[in-house]
Amino acid sequence: DLTEGLDNMVVKGLKNKIDVLTTENYDLKNTSTIKDKEINSLNEKITELNSALESGKGRITELENQVTDLSAKDFLMQS
Repeated sequence: DLTEGLDNMVVKGLKNKIDVLTTENYDLKNTSTIKDKEINSLNEKITELNSALESGKGRITELENQVTDLSAKDFLMQS
């Protein structure tokens, strides 16, 4: 009977450890899911910033072309 009591205590202890590990695993999965969402959000922001950068580069090119055109017109008018 003493052995049976010890066995029951060991089983209860193991069940408690399993419960703790299951909870820790659940918490880690939640943390991982949150991190994945944060990474996805950051990737979306990077994409938006890259688009804005490309748009800005295009606008700079347009302005440079306008300056070139104005310089050419100014040169022709002075001739």
